[in-house]
Amino acid sequence: MPDFGVVLARYQGRVEGSVVALAVALVLYLPIEPVILSPLSGASYWAVRLLPDALIAVVAAAVLLVPGTRRREALAILWALAIVSLTVVLLDAMRGFAPGTTINALRVLLRYAVLGAALLAVVREPSAVLRWLTWAIVLAALVQFAAALIEFVALLWPMASGAQSFSGPNLFGVDGTVGRYDRLGFLMVAAVLMAMVGAVPGRRALGRSLLVLGMLGLAMSSSRQALVGLALAAGLLAVLPRVTVSRRVARLAIAGLAVLCVVLLPVSSSPQRVADTDAPGTSPGQTVPVPRASEEMSLNPNRNFRLYYTLRLLPWAALEEPLLGFGPGQHVAVSPDPRLQAKVTRDGMIWLYARTFMNDSNYGSMVIQFGIFLPLLFLLFLGSLAFTLLRRLWQSADQTWLMFGLAYAVACLAGAAFGPAFETRTVSLLLWLGLFGGLLAVRGPLAARDPLAARD
Repeated sequence: MPDFGVVLARYQGRVEGSVVALAVALVLYLPIEPVILSPLSGASYWAVRLLPDALIAVVAAAVLLVPGTRRREALAILWALAIVSLTVVLLDAMRGFAPGTTINALRVLLRYAVLGAALLAVVREPSAVLRWLTWAIVLAALVQFAAALIEFVALLWPMASGAQSFSGPNLFGVDGTVGRYDRLGFLMVAAVLMAMVGAVPGRRALGRSLLVLGMLGLAMSSSRQALVGLALAAGLLAVLPRVTVSRRVARLAIAGLAVLCVVLLPVSSSPQRVADTDAPGTSPGQTVPVPRASEEMSLNPNRNFRLYYTLRLLPWAALEEPLLGFGPGQHVAVSPDPRLQAKVTRDGMIWLYARTFMNDSNYGSMVIQFGIFLPLLFLLFLGSLAFTLLRRLWQSADQTWLMFGLAYAVACLAGAAFGPAFETRTVSLLLWLGLFGGLLAVRGPLAARDPLAARD
């Protein structure tokens, strides 16, 4: 009888190749996924949509089960994610929530953290893998800039030719093929940060072009969420160690430009309706308040729904259900927990619209679903990885991925207060690949050894 462990050990190299190939493929695929999914429906739609997550689960299981050279800290992270997730599923099941509902809520939050940990576990030579990931991000950003530019020109042309007045649709808010303007914005932020940390060494023209195109693409997206994130990330990069004065000034200038855009975009935005008589589920002629574009400093849900979710609804939910939250999916449920619906209605917002915009506060949606402790563990996990990169910046010679991972994490942490970030496919993928890619750069090559040697 063959030794099963020996047979599995022979596939260690294939596991590493599969994890790396999947990570690179997802960086290139996810920005164009909405175009691929658009003609699909029913079972075919869900099969294609869930395939990347299924592949992540397969490679993560292979990393845990196939013996060979692996980084123990990454294996510990994978096991911890699995144990915590299983505990939450069991606790929610005891409260009457279907396991599938909880698994889905955890899936969108943790899937790319699992992929990043799997990458850290098995990659033997980080420099080659990080080069592949760098070029994949650059290529994905350039493709999306081209798509966004075509979309922008298509909107501008009828106005420039006089066929439509400039008071028509807003020129800004394009999304390329990513599906939403904020997803495009965060991809452009990744491109700008890649240029700022010198991710394409020896190619100054490409780096400068990437910086300019990234800023133009970010402006076309008009994502204030991404602009706020870029401002804080660029400000952080400006004060990091081993940075020349000229680079500090340039990074502070980019941070200032991002802040200026945040201030100017509301001024140029198209007017928002304050009422809608065609809302789903309403009777003919019934007026339903529509949230404005969250430009006012107000906790009124119909004037600034993002601030309302974060500063009013989140604290209330944390006090009402601190341990486990209201349950997975309750923040967008048609018929949620009556207490949650009553709170929103009492504050002056109809639940139909509250659930529509609820994900525009990632922190609020997490606390409503899971209470205080799971989101706190999530943020401590993310923060501990970012702090590790920050601490090593004073010691490492090659700082490219350390700075990118840290800066992009700061951008996401800031942006999550104003829109979806941790659960958005393209954003979350780059967040966790940036953090674990930085850890790969810190840890260096994985010492090669024959996994069968101990059996001789």
